Amino acid sequence: MTSGEREINEYMAKVRFHLLGLSEKDKENILKELKDHISESSKKGNEIDDVKVKKKIAELGSPRKMAIKYKDAYDYSPAFKLLFIVIGGFLSTFTIPLSAYGYFSAVVLSVTFLYVTYISLRTNKRFGSVLGTVCGIERLVVLGMFLAASKGYSIGDSYGIVSLALVSLIIPMVGFLPAYYKESYNERIGEE
Repeated sequence: MTSGEREINEYMAKVRFHLLGLSEKDKENILKELKDHISESSKKGNEIDDVKVKKKIAELGSPRKMAIKYKDAYDYSPAFKLLFIVIGGFLSTFTIPLSAYGYFSAVVLSVTFLYVTYISLRTNKRFGSVLGTVCGIERLVVLGMFLAASKGYSIGDSYGIVSLALVSLIIPMVGFLPAYYKESYNERIGEE
């Protein structure tokens, strides 16, 4: 094995590491495509030129950046999507306005909004909407369970009810809008 081939393999291993969350099939397709691209563009005759390999890898950029480009084109595996939803649902459990939670619910609500925004930007607008909807529904389900279990508890005046409903409706939009604008921006940049 030449030093160029060894360098290609090391680069591929680092890209693979950063492709966490994609299915094995997608990872294999990406790595094959990328390795073929590096190999073909680094050939001098029938041999791989070590200098051209270094130059090509430098052009491609860091393995992390390369993996991010591919992650934008591919979708996360169903297992990772389920994990994202479970985490979002868990966070939403503590966002309902209960006096037992105090300011903790406001802090967790902020974290939930940031989490939904981040996952939306890392995936796509459809999944961001699903995640936001799950979080909004989870808030209402937990509140209903709490009210059913604790007799005589009230969620407060009409202001409390309206704010609970509005926040529960806003969370799906928080999941949709960042990814929507990211996709629109990427499409616009691609047209230029």
